[in-house]
Amino acid sequence: MTTTSLGLGLLGALLFGCQSQPEATQDSVREDFAYAQNLAHKNRNMRKWDAPAFADLDQDGWVDVILNNHGYGIQIVWNNQGTLAEPWDLLMGDIHGVTIGDIDADGLLEMLLSRGGGSGSNARTARVFKAHQDRQFTEMREQDESLAAMRGRTLVLFDGDADGDLDLMNFAFPDNKAEASENYLYENKPGVGFSGNRTLARSYSDGQKTYITDIDNDGVVDILMYGHKQLRAFKGEGAMKFKAASDVFEQPIHHVTGIAQIDYDGDGDWDIYLSRGQDFESGQTFCSQDQSVWAGYGKRGRFDFGLVPSGEVLPIKNYQSPWPNKRLMIGESAYQYEFEGETYSGADITLLSSDSLGWPDEFTEKGLYAGYVGNEQWHLAGASWSPLTVAVAGLSQCKAPAYAAGPEDILLENIGGRYRRAPHQIFDGGPSHNVATLAADVDNDGWQDLVVMPRGNLTDPLRPQMLMNQAGKGFRQVDPDGVSMNEPGAVGMALGAVDVNLDGQLDLVIGNERGKWSLYQNQMQKAAQNQYVILDFGAEGSGRATWLDAEVKLTACGRTQMARAGDTSAAYSRNYNRYMHFGIGDCNRVEKASIRLTNGDATVLTDLGVNSIHKVTF
Repeated sequence: MTTTSLGLGLLGALLFGCQSQPEATQDSVREDFAYAQNLAHKNRNMRKWDAPAFADLDQDGWVDVILNNHGYGIQIVWNNQGTLAEPWDLLMGDIHGVTIGDIDADGLLEMLLSRGGGSGSNARTARVFKAHQDRQFTEMREQDESLAAMRGRTLVLFDGDADGDLDLMNFAFPDNKAEASENYLYENKPGVGFSGNRTLARSYSDGQKTYITDIDNDGVVDILMYGHKQLRAFKGEGAMKFKAASDVFEQPIHHVTGIAQIDYDGDGDWDIYLSRGQDFESGQTFCSQDQSVWAGYGKRGRFDFGLVPSGEVLPIKNYQSPWPNKRLMIGESAYQYEFEGETYSGADITLLSSDSLGWPDEFTEKGLYAGYVGNEQWHLAGASWSPLTVAVAGLSQCKAPAYAAGPEDILLENIGGRYRRAPHQIFDGGPSHNVATLAADVDNDGWQDLVVMPRGNLTDPLRPQMLMNQAGKGFRQVDPDGVSMNEPGAVGMALGAVDVNLDGQLDLVIGNERGKWSLYQNQMQKAAQNQYVILDFGAEGSGRATWLDAEVKLTACGRTQMARAGDTSAAYSRNYNRYMHFGIGDCNRVEKASIRLTNGDATVLTDLGVNSIHKVTF
């Protein structure tokens, strides 16, 4: 594990020369993480939507993985006693937010899926599926019909009225012509289903990203909203009521891409880490550090990428532009390339100069234009509504402009229910473009660490950064050995931490937009040497209050750490991982675990054995 100075900034530490994707094989050199499995659909580079979701859908004691391939569909990766199966298709189509829980208290889990609205032309309701223990699903149409038709974005199950059942946030991408908010809050009424016409404050553009936390430590869930303009806080008042809180942040914070709650200093309240960054701009081009890979990004109209020095052959890698803008027009006559097979995943195409001579006088079709213009140069340009990305590999020397470094990530310390920027000696991040973050004790030392995902530059390998918690005194920034995704044309996007094989060490599931899903197994020597405790909330029986958002305070060797059930790095979705993981370092004694549900029910477990799983019952 290589240490990097925080002052250099995350982006500079994350962009590297091209390397090959490691194979899932044993090696004599022990790495921090080992590439364990390719979870991508048929090994294809595809668009993604949000972080992976985790839930034991079939209730066999092993946590399954739910993957969202944006524009293709939802896939279930069944966990067969610590081994992940090939992805299985549940629902095809344009899916956004995903959330899981037992909404009708029958002991089985439901999965709710938010459907996209075709950029406003096809508003639709969310779909609800019940997962059975034989790995079959049935659709719950009666629940679908109670939800508003919309351009679906955020779906989050939570207990908004503290009565022990799961209510629902169902937020839309806003219609600019509508004056009212389309961020709906539904109350769960036993025997009736979701009902109500409450809304949270209106959002704009991508501003309906959400995070559930407890800002003021009063046991009532609060909501953070982000993704457009400044970060906003809404404090829960009970009975599904939330009030905008203007005094939570000491100054406006923009460009937030992800939130992780973390009691970094162990003082018993929730601090938050904010990853920040900005999207690519249309027409931007990039070149890898070793100058062998070039890439371009375009959207919302025409763009001109200029010249690419590729010689007489143009090896295009991972060309992606969603339907109906997928066309590739070649040479002076702009004849269309004939794609073979499906076109929802990235295409690798080799063009010859002899078949691609010249450049058209004008172009009217949406898609990518490529023409050989002489002197070893190719001209690339195009037009598209949705984002278009293309990479070219095998170059001897490419060039690209320099762009702004981006905003710095922020660690906010919770002081009496208000967030203040943590001291620079605790965290001082440099300029970067980061897209996601999560809190997880990856080395089992009893202090939660932070994992941060960069946006990248479409050319260099993508690697997450880890900020290792130094017992609440600060963070040590490191590059985790063994985690590197060489996917030209892909954009950093999604992180998830889960103990796939229940060995007490948290593994990573990483998904890159226009890239692949990958599982990396935690084999950190320190994590294996340190002790751990796992609490198992299991599946909910009939009539039980939900354990989602349960707050746990675990005391081991005199020190107390806390966690919230269902925590996630997702912006539009929600986890339902039955297992809550605690590292406890070299401690061999756990005095107690105090657990409080959202409806006020509480229990205390005492004298817990280490390196074992303990069932939580009420």
